[in-house]
Amino acid sequence: MAILVFGSINEDVIIPLERRPAAGETVLGSEVTLGQGGKGANQAAAAAAAAGVEVRMVGAVGADGAGNRALQALTVAGVETDLVATLEDARTGTAYVHVTPDGENSIVVVPGANHAVDGTLLGQLQPALSASDVVIVQTEIGSAGADAAAELASGNGARLVLNAAPVIPLTRETYSACDPLVVNEHEARDIAGIDPFVQDPTILAEAVRRVSGARSVVVTLGAKGCIVFDANKQYLVPGESARVVDTTGAGDVFVGTLAARLALGDQLERAATSANAAGARAVTWQGAREVIPAHATSRGSTC
Repeated sequence: MAILVFGSINEDVIIPLERRPAAGETVLGSEVTLGQGGKGANQAAAAAAAAGVEVRMVGAVGADGAGNRALQALTVAGVETDLVATLEDARTGTAYVHVTPDGENSIVVVPGANHAVDGTLLGQLQPALSASDVVIVQTEIGSAGADAAAELASGNGARLVLNAAPVIPLTRETYSACDPLVVNEHEARDIAGIDPFVQDPTILAEAVRRVSGARSVVVTLGAKGCIVFDANKQYLVPGESARVVDTTGAGDVFVGTLAARLALGDQLERAATSANAAGARAVTWQGAREVIPAHATSRGSTC
């Protein structure tokens, strides 16, 4: 079974904070650490953790140390990187991650080389697409890249798993090809245009399905699990308890695991159950994947 992942590859700069600064305020952080990130790379690594699944990454990095570390980490994770472009005129994407003691995070992403993942790059991938059972796409690569990837996946008969994070303008054809469209509660409200005071996740999932036209929808609810809307049936998949250290990347682990289980033949509800369990495990470590102290970057990285 084969998965092709179109998406972003970043190096994470992780800064633990006692609290987030208010407007105009300066706060002090503790030690800066570097980790591997990017929604595409995180989801690819999570998918590759499933036995029996071959995963190939499509993306771009800069010709810099961060790009080298990112490619090495993906290779160690079992992800094939022959379809990742290395660009001489761009820097590898960078995410600045602020983590507070409750494990919650806020993230600023500078896309860098990820902006090169567009229709021109994707149009060269016909053989890889033809061999793929599932294609994962995230919107961190921008509208043009996400729409082109969705069109290519649909044209080649692959199942499209799209993670609309962040919510950006996409074509109706892209949304209608999603099976499933995966969003969290905030993204669900953005897509459906629902008032933020509406808390009922079943209403959110139904609205996202109706507005987007997706074949199926999964709305993740953090520790509460997820709502699955598939073939006009909606059901709650309960979450699993975990000691929260850092929520960074937990959603990506969910998506990668979900796609892997779908590629292996699971029905959506069963795949979502496995994804919930993997997402719960992911909040028990710091960073989206293994974190490297900033002073130790010369030794490379692992996943």
